[in-house]
Amino acid sequence: MAVSGAHAETPDTVFLEELTWTEIRDRIQAGGTTVIVPIGGTEQNGPHMAVGKHNVRVKALSEKIARTLGNALVAPVLAYVPEGQVSPPTGHMRFPGTLTVP
Repeated sequence: MAVSGAHAETPDTVFLEELTWTEIRDRIQAGGTTVIVPIGGTEQNGPHMAVGKHNVRVKALSEKIARTLGNALVAPVLAYVPEGQVSPPTGHMRFPGTLTVP
């Protein structure tokens, strides 16, 4: 069922990227004071695990924390962190699929 913008309900989400700017404004006016910035990483974790596992885990944990606090939203996951030198490769950078920031 389509609902006009003037009468639409605010989505039951704590993820900033899933809200419009007016919904964010309304959350702030209703007492929202905190934005959680989850930091994950994209790195090898062995041949048995996806390289984005940290991002999945930190997003789920951030949602739980935000809902527990009641006054928080969750920013998009920062999926890139220092993982080692590029040339010559060190640390996790020795494996395909790892991304780093200088």
